[in-house]
Amino acid sequence: DGAASNGFFGIVFAYERCDQVFLYGFAKEWNQNTSTGPVKYHYYDAVEPNESQQVRDDSEAPRMVAFVAKHASTFHYGDMAADEEGTSSGGAADV
Repeated sequence: DGAASNGFFGIVFAYERCDQVFLYGFAKEWNQNTSTGPVKYHYYDAVEPNESQQVRDDSEAPRMVAFVAKHASTFHYGDMAADEEGTSSGGAADV
């Protein structure tokens, strides 16, 4: 199946080190249009995934979702809009 993504490694590492983890940007709809425009693959640049990355992401996604669901008391999906208003997790890991 190939190597796991940096994002998956980050999720596992955060789980091992933190009591609470807020996940941002792990959207399978990264290439879909939203009311604010298309969701970017990376928040920090305009790089689009190559075919190999897409295959990896597609095969990895169910395992990542299962891992997060199995440890649901630790993981939470962050709301960037709410956090910008000052309701951040405060002290928890943001991945």
